[in-house]
Amino acid sequence: MQKQETQIDVVEYVKLSSQTITQLKNEINKKHTTKLSWQTLPKHLRRRTMSHNIYKIPRRLRQKAQKEFEKQPPKKPKPRNRKQRRKPSQLIEEYTNRQKNKKWLETHIWHSKRMKMQDLFGFRLAMNPTEKVLRASHKFSSYSCTIFDKSFYTCFELIGNQNQIFHLFSKITPPFTSSVANMMYLSGGREGFCLIYYPDSFPSGFLCSCSFMWKFEEENIGMEIENQNQNENQLENEIENQNELENQNENQNENQNENQNENQNELENQNINQNINQNINQNINQNQLENQNINQNENQNQNENQNQLENQLENQNKIRHLWIWIHGGISEKVFQMFQELIKKEFPEISIKNLQNELLRFNLTGPRSLSYLLTILKPIKQNYQENENENENENENENQLKNQLKNENKNENKKFSQEIIWEALKGIQTQASLPSSFILGLTVLDPRLISIKEAKKKRNQTFPLNQKIFHQIQKKWPSYLAQSPLWEEKEREKMIKKLTEQKISEQKSQLLFPFATHSIKDQINPHILIIQKTTQVSSGYGSGFDIIVPKTWGVAFWRALVFCGAMALGMRDAHNIKTEQGSCFFPDDFPDSILFTQSRSYIEDTQKENKHNRTPISKRTNFKKLNSLSPFHPNWNLIFQKEKNEENSVFVYRIFSRLPAHQITLKFPQNQDLLSFKGNGLVGIQVLASNRGLPERNAMIYIPEEEDLKKFKENKQCLIQKSQKSQEPFRKLIGFITSGRFSMSRGCGFGIGFCSLDEIFDKDGILRKKKWIENFLILFRLPSSKIYHFGSFDFIRY
Repeated sequence: MQKQETQIDVVEYVKLSSQTITQLKNEINKKHTTKLSWQTLPKHLRRRTMSHNIYKIPRRLRQKAQKEFEKQPPKKPKPRNRKQRRKPSQLIEEYTNRQKNKKWLETHIWHSKRMKMQDLFGFRLAMNPTEKVLRASHKFSSYSCTIFDKSFYTCFELIGNQNQIFHLFSKITPPFTSSVANMMYLSGGREGFCLIYYPDSFPSGFLCSCSFMWKFEEENIGMEIENQNQNENQLENEIENQNELENQNENQNENQNENQNENQNELENQNINQNINQNINQNINQNQLENQNINQNENQNQNENQNQLENQLENQNKIRHLWIWIHGGISEKVFQMFQELIKKEFPEISIKNLQNELLRFNLTGPRSLSYLLTILKPIKQNYQENENENENENENENQLKNQLKNENKNENKKFSQEIIWEALKGIQTQASLPSSFILGLTVLDPRLISIKEAKKKRNQTFPLNQKIFHQIQKKWPSYLAQSPLWEEKEREKMIKKLTEQKISEQKSQLLFPFATHSIKDQINPHILIIQKTTQVSSGYGSGFDIIVPKTWGVAFWRALVFCGAMALGMRDAHNIKTEQGSCFFPDDFPDSILFTQSRSYIEDTQKENKHNRTPISKRTNFKKLNSLSPFHPNWNLIFQKEKNEENSVFVYRIFSRLPAHQITLKFPQNQDLLSFKGNGLVGIQVLASNRGLPERNAMIYIPEEEDLKKFKENKQCLIQKSQKSQEPFRKLIGFITSGRFSMSRGCGFGIGFCSLDEIFDKDGILRKKKWIENFLILFRLPSSKIYHFGSFDFIRY
């Protein structure tokens, strides 16, 4: 038989054996070694540069090496050494790259070398020094001087019709309070304080607190501040009305006793009246002449009052400038709110943001004035530099002293800013000065002042010029607040100051070391000085604020620190505020947006995260202690709301200076306490009666009748919580936002917020006679079982 010839189709055969072909390819392409192409060469052909230079590899392996180079990650550049990194050009690039996510203050480099820094509100701010300065900061603030950089506060400038600015602020400020339209601040001689809300949303919708100042104008010199003590007169009227009711009851009892004695006194009065009638007839002629003179004076006063009212109406239609200082964390939202309001209702008003043009420093302590007097050397604006090299700084001081002697003879003459500043040397305490006055000065460059002589002069005592001092106390002249710092052109001129290198070169060429007036091309900065007072009777926390143009912050800061002022951070500034008994923004403003971004709130979140990381057996059990919110104040617990509901609250702020049991609530029209029930808080000051520290997040309770009995029996008693009870049997009414051991009081002190209903309601604390004497409350720490007694008072804004 013949065999059949077999035929194979190549295409079909390849399709069927495609899997085996792919396996062969993969095996061929597989790297059986981890060596690179140049590593496969023998040792005598290898070169050191083959790892980075492809042309040193033989041609047969160059194509393979090219693919290997492409797959390699890019090499990191070598770190530059310190000499290269410290070059000025390299430093500027590095500092600008660091400021992409946050802003730096002008004194940032000085602070970063000495303090712990933290990112807050979009800035890189100093928190506290690296050293232990808690006690030292209190000592300096109460006996010496401290300095704090507040340049993260932004300044807005409003320009427009005065009457329209009044209407604008009437919509965003609370009623029944002194605002921009107050006559005390309208002339421009003083700085004011107000609270800003969303338009027509008081008492809810709080934004921030701010300070403001009007620009002084020469046309307002004749405008007198008659309503300077307007708030004090309102208090006196309220107290008089209440005292009248008490006096009526007393008079009824006195009248009964007087009726008994009337019969005895009638006989005595008959003899006395005969002698009185003779004297009256002699004085009738004299009184007639005096009445004529009085009537003439009254007519003159009426004409003067009419002229003043006419001047006020004219001033309302004039264009004015207003500066507003607002916290930097919320400045963008406030600026947007102003822009929207101005576009809708006040198109004639314009607003500018002066964030990077002005700096602000805060000085506190009794010796802050003496430190400023040694550093700030006032110079007249029309001052001309002399070419004589033998001039001295003391010549300028002698000229001012001679002017003081000559101008004391004329009491009604206006004093210049330099003379007033020189007259302040004799004042012992700045608390005796008028509150929140503004003084504009043109001073010598602080870099030209010798610090050694400044330290010697700061302890000197000078005689007090009583004539000028009494005139200042009666009424602070508003024209002293005028300054070229308000003008944009002048601020631009002051940027071009001399560098420290040029100053040191010119100083080395001087024959006399103190002849600094002969230095060429020097620029004298314009500044504003603002006096800050407190509500504390001892004057603790009073001081001054300095407003300085940009690029001059480091010069003034170094001069004050070298003179002896102690630099503080945010933590120390917060402690000083709590010692004063006032709120620190935004840590003590629970209705603000920035409350959850504050320093203390961030620290509490870090504690909470650490608590969650620790094992259950090693951490405190807050459930057994009935502490439902140990790390953050949960206001829903006070109002007995569910957890899912919004934690939106408002704070009713008290501006009255009356005692606590005489305060009454004031709301806008068609609103009362019932319309805001369940969301209202009120700020209080908590003072520990004996033991215990009302620290942050401590809970505030209402004491029961048994607790009050124990307090009367033994004032040092501590109420221990029963371990069997799973729920607290005392009513929770609030939380403490900031508190610690008060060094000025010698006991625990804190600032907290309580439910408005539990205090001002019909069944509240103020309506119960048992709590009126000391306003007793109980506070307890979240990690403790012990209740402590404490008394409270309202915070006045």
